[in-house]
Amino acid sequence: MAEKRKDSKGRVLRKGEHERTDGRYHYLYLDAFGKRCYVYAKDLLSLREMEKEIEWDLLDGISNASGKTTLNQLFKMHMELKNDLRATTNFCMNSGTYSIHIPFLTIAIGTCLRCGELTGLTWGDIDMKNRTISVNHQLIYKNFDDGCKFHVSEPKTDAGKRTIPMTEAVHRAFVELRKQNLKLGRRSDAEVDGYSNFVFVSGNGQPFAINAVNSFLLNMEKAYNKVHPEKAIPHQSAHILRHSGYTLLASAGMDIKALQNVMGHSDASITMNVYNHSSFERTEKEVQRIDNAINF
Repeated sequence: MAEKRKDSKGRVLRKGEHERTDGRYHYLYLDAFGKRCYVYAKDLLSLREMEKEIEWDLLDGISNASGKTTLNQLFKMHMELKNDLRATTNFCMNSGTYSIHIPFLTIAIGTCLRCGELTGLTWGDIDMKNRTISVNHQLIYKNFDDGCKFHVSEPKTDAGKRTIPMTEAVHRAFVELRKQNLKLGRRSDAEVDGYSNFVFVSGNGQPFAINAVNSFLLNMEKAYNKVHPEKAIPHQSAHILRHSGYTLLASAGMDIKALQNVMGHSDASITMNVYNHSSFERTEKEVQRIDNAINF
């Protein structure tokens, strides 16, 4: 039997974990596309907290969600897609086919929830009076040696359990969704691991699967590009909605600790990575404004 790897303190290292010569640690894993990715931490405990988030995001269908490089890329994608999201939303509002998805899009961007957290919401998690959302589980569709079906998973870190205040737009979206479901006769009769009365349900009463979310986003994208070929938008997915909402809040100047709570990050450095980019953008605009005003 091969001897188990240990760090300099004698602790057994798990698969993918490595201690660096400078005393820091890194974790090697494969994303959803089989690409090798790394995350780094100053100590082993911090690294393992990040590992939990990576595992959670991979179950949620998000590729590379916890790596710094990926967050940089997501910020760049957000800046490129910000106008596209607005254009797509306006297109949906005027579409008899896709207007039904407006509440979902509004809530997804306005809450920054992971897709599994979003689709796993039950009406018991929604406090319309106090305008808060309790996040304490996520919905996944996976085969755990029992066939492909829905399962409920608890947050991998304590930070994943959180309460998020609603914006006015999100509150209105929940009200509209209730009206919409009543009008369409949509009821959530499904029960998954003891959870029922899901907020987002399909015509057959089943909760949304992540691939279904990505499917209707793809269909909207194709429909929009067919009507506006001169302003074609790139592919959008569920995790782009989350990180677009994330950077919108950061760009608006939300306090970093509040933003960390909204996102459910256990490691503030993950939150800071996009926040710092947003701060730079605001600073750049202010410098340009002052430069134009002084004009010397």
